Amino acid sequence: MQGRLSALLEVYGSAPAQIDGLAATLDVIANETGSPLASARMRAGASPGAWQADIDTSALPPGRYLARATIVQGGSVRGHLLRPLRVLTGGAAAIPAAAIAGRAAPPELIAALTSDLAPLAPQELLSPSVLAAVLANAERGRAASTKAAFQEARGGRLGPAAMAALDGGDQPLAAFLKGLELFGQQQPARAAQQFQTVMQATPAFAPARLYLGASLAQGTRYKEAASLLQSVPMDVVPDGTPARLAGETWLKVGEVALAAEALEKAAAGAAGDWRNARLLGIAYAASHRADEALAVLAPQLDAHGGDQPALLAGIYSLYRRHLSADAASHLDADRTMATRWAAAYRKAGGALQPLVAQWMTFLQAPK
Repeated sequence: MQGRLSALLEVYGSAPAQIDGLAATLDVIANETGSPLASARMRAGASPGAWQADIDTSALPPGRYLARATIVQGGSVRGHLLRPLRVLTGGAAAIPAAAIAGRAAPPELIAALTSDLAPLAPQELLSPSVLAAVLANAERGRAASTKAAFQEARGGRLGPAAMAALDGGDQPLAAFLKGLELFGQQQPARAAQQFQTVMQATPAFAPARLYLGASLAQGTRYKEAASLLQSVPMDVVPDGTPARLAGETWLKVGEVALAAEALEKAAAGAAGDWRNARLLGIAYAASHRADEALAVLAPQLDAHGGDQPALLAGIYSLYRRHLSADAASHLDADRTMATRWAAAYRKAGGALQPLVAQWMTFLQAPK
């Protein structure tokens, strides 16, 4: 089988009570005593005592494994069922690099690669440097009557700034500044209402798109948020902050190709920034763009040995690169690099060490 394991489990009892409250999980393991390499909670099937599950096995190197179903009742394990499993790729040399790059990593691996993504912090978009850039953009082409509003806003007095804009006859600006005040008070729903009002009146006003996207991200409406953040022109905040936030938000919903597109813009706006570079490398790794991931991550990864997601992205990219025969010339150097990064990942207490061990076994095997 290739790429996905689908399993059906049925349990029978002589009385209904024997199967009441049963639950089951499905793991892929290297051997009977091995730690899970991929897992899923089995969902109830059409009849009592029946469960089914699907596991994406595309992160597993080709080889022989075991599928293990664990049956639990009342918090106690009632039994295991083991079946042999073979992951096929058709041979490493048979996989074109372009085909590998066209698939995304499994959701569980993407979750590990993005495990340290924090919720959007409102204060980042209200920092003096970001706010100065936003207000400069917002002021372009506005009437002289709004000068007092911008003076108040630059002084951090957003409530009075909104009132001054209203007095100056600019209702969309007043709504925008009021929205900024609410955004800073961590009232994302109320802030979003103000920014939506601005966009209805002036759809081309990019600063409102930026903060509406950020407000929606605070409310976990990630796809809408990412689309808005990604549409913000670079001249609103030239350091690439909106594009980075868009990339982070796309990563949170597993849209790794869109994340890479946004993070490329962010990296261009802040060259040399490790935070942007690591996110871009992670997005490339999750998109199976191994060479691009390594070009971004490798120059700095040894200096950030405690960065578990970045190390995982680097090791995974080395492994994926060698599923294709066209990378054979890199093999010796990549084995050395992978060994170093795997040791750092182990030292940092990385959660996916059993899976990393499988990638390392594949890399070290004769080719």
